[in-house]
Amino acid sequence: MKRFWMMLLTISVVLVIALPAGVAKPGKGPKPPTAVPIAVHMDAEPVWVHEEGDNLRYSVTVDNKTAADLTNVTAYFKADSVTDSAVIPIIPANGAVTIDSFSLLVSESAEAMTCRDNDEDCEVSASVEVHIGDVLVTEQTMSTPLFPVPACEFVGGQTVVEDICIWTPTETGVWKITLTPTAPDNRKGPISAVVAVRDGVPGNWCTLVDSDSTFTRKWRDGDGDVFGWVYLPGDENGLARDGMCLHGGAGGDYFQIGNPDSFYLRADGTVATEWVRSTP
Repeated sequence: MKRFWMMLLTISVVLVIALPAGVAKPGKGPKPPTAVPIAVHMDAEPVWVHEEGDNLRYSVTVDNKTAADLTNVTAYFKADSVTDSAVIPIIPANGAVTIDSFSLLVSESAEAMTCRDNDEDCEVSASVEVHIGDVLVTEQTMSTPLFPVPACEFVGGQTVVEDICIWTPTETGVWKITLTPTAPDNRKGPISAVVAVRDGVPGNWCTLVDSDSTFTRKWRDGDGDVFGWVYLPGDENGLARDGMCLHGGAGGDYFQIGNPDSFYLRADGTVATEWVRSTP
């Protein structure tokens, strides 16, 4: 008798395994399809920030996945203590609407300012909720990395730089940069004395059009200063460049700059700056 019941159990297991795909197993009904009538996607530029003056600009796309127009849609933006909203009168069937009106200064994020003060890397978070009427239908949260960079501390027109600092000049235009390098520990060998100034995008150098991206030379203790000229963008031919240097951009494309008034000065030594003229 025991062997008979074991045979029945074995046969039932084989039958269940042999069911064709899509056929529900006994005792379980088919799962209903998951319907998502609306979706949201949020991006921010720049893709990282460094200082309290950086401005994050958000792009929120609301996607209607239904075959009917959607109305009475509102997107609610929140980042720390900053809140904002945008009403979307209509999202066409199987269409999408993009909102570009949301923004956040790093200085408006308490978390970011704490990280900056402690010289720590962290994230600047923001979220968006999409409501139809009073009903929350979808939401998304995103974060932008913050890598704090200290400000250049000028005293008498000079600043000591050990690696990189953020320079906020009083004028745009051509500047002469003079570097007195820090003497090497090994005074018998030369060092490579380098000065580079860029905008908010790594690789976007602020040198003059016909010059190299950096100015550098082999330097020994006792040699003269290293100097060169940079151009900090202002208004070229009536076209505001919004902080993008002449060497910057891929194929001339514009990249959003977090703070168009600030530039990144890389050197090792004492740096003096002198304004020369307004145009390159």
